[in-house]
Amino acid sequence: MKINLLILIICWSVLSFNMYLTIFYLDKMSGNIYLNSISTNFSELFGTISAGYIMVNFGIKRTFILSFFLMSATALIYVLTPKSFNMFWFASILLVNRLAITIGFGVTYFSTNALFRPSIVATVFALCNIVARTLTLFSSILA
Repeated sequence: MKINLLILIICWSVLSFNMYLTIFYLDKMSGNIYLNSISTNFSELFGTISAGYIMVNFGIKRTFILSFFLMSATALIYVLTPKSFNMFWFASILLVNRLAITIGFGVTYFSTNALFRPSIVATVFALCNIVARTLTLFSSILA
C-alpha cells in the first residue's frame, strides 16, 4: 500500500507539473498560438473521454507506461525539431503530448479508487493533491 501511494504521488506530481508547464509555456512555443491552443483543448476533450476506456482495456500499469512514453517522446520530438517546421507539425506534437497528459490524469483519478480501500481514498487524494500542487508551483518559474 505504501509503494502504491508513493507511485501515485510521483505520477500526480509529474502529470500536474507537465500540464501546467505546457499551459504557461504555450505562448512561447513554436507554431501558431491559436492553432496550438485549439489542438491542446481538443486533445483534452478526447483524452478525458478515452481515459477510462484505455485503462479498462490496457490496465493501470500499461496505461501509465503508454502515457509517460508518449509525453517523453513528444517532448523529445519537440526539442529536436527545427523551429522552421510547419505550424501544423507543432500543433500535432502538442496534441499528442496533451492527450498523453490528460489520459494520465484520468488514470490517476480512476486508479486511486481502485488501489485503495474506500475508507482511505479521500486521504490518499488529499495527500497526492497537496504534494502535486506544491511541486506544480515551480512550473511557472521554469516556464
